[in-house]
Amino acid sequence: MTIHFMRRLLVAAALLAGTAANAQTSPSYAIMSMVGDKMTLVIHQIGTGSRLNANRRVDMPMPDDTLDGIAAFAADDAIKRLQPGAKTSLFVTRDPKLLALQDKLADSTGNLETLAQQLKDLVASANATHLLLISKYRADARLRLVDGSIGGGRLTGLGFYVDQETRIVDRETGRAGTGFISPYAYLSVTLFDMTQMRLLRREAATESDVVSPGDSASAVVPWDALTSQQKVDAIKRVTQRAIDAAVPRVLEAR
Repeated sequence: MTIHFMRRLLVAAALLAGTAANAQTSPSYAIMSMVGDKMTLVIHQIGTGSRLNANRRVDMPMPDDTLDGIAAFAADDAIKRLQPGAKTSLFVTRDPKLLALQDKLADSTGNLETLAQQLKDLVASANATHLLLISKYRADARLRLVDGSIGGGRLTGLGFYVDQETRIVDRETGRAGTGFISPYAYLSVTLFDMTQMRLLRREAATESDVVSPGDSASAVVPWDALTSQQKVDAIKRVTQRAIDAAVPRVLEAR
C-alpha cells in the first residue's frame, strides 16, 4: 500500500466522520401549520348610541390546504435561510378537536404543551428534533398605516378587516377614499423540543396592509378595492411577512 493511497484513505475517512458528525448535530424540524382552515371577514361596526366596537364576523371555511401551505412553505424557506443544513418536513391537520384546542390557546401560552403532545403522533414520521408550530394569535386590531395604526376590536388568524366609514387619505398620492379593506395575519410561531415536547419559545407576529377604495380606479366600496386575485396575493404577502418576522426569533431558543 503506497503512502499516496493511505493519504486518500485518511482523507475519505475524515470526510465520512465529518458528515456523520454533521448529521448528528444538524437540527430537523417538523413544521405544522394550523392557521389555514378558514379566513375571517371582520366588518367594523359601531354599536348604536355608543362608541363601543361591535364588529360583525363572518367565517369563510377554506376548501383546501392552500393557506396552510403558504404558511408552512414560508417557515421552511426561513429555516433554510438561517440553517442551511436543517432538514424539514411539512404537515397540516384539519382535526376539529385540535383546531378547537388551538383556538382556545390563541391568546395564551397556557397548555400549549398539551396541544403539541397531541400533535406528536401526526408528525412522528419526520423523526424530527423539533416541532415548529404555526398557530393563530388573538390580539387587538392594529392595522398598519404609514404613520400609525387603525382598527377596533380583536383579530385572530387570517382574514380581512373592512371599515366602510373612516376616510383614508394616501399621503403619497393624495387620493382619498371612504373606508378601507385590510388583509391581516395574526399568527404565533412556537418551537418545541420533540424529545420531551417541551416549549422552547413562542413568538407572535401581526402583519396587515390598509387599502382604500381611493387606491382603485373603479372601486366604490372597500371590499372592491382589491380584485379576487389581489386578495389572495395580499393574504399570502402578510402571512409571509408574519412568518419571516417570527421564525428567526424562535430559532434563537434552539
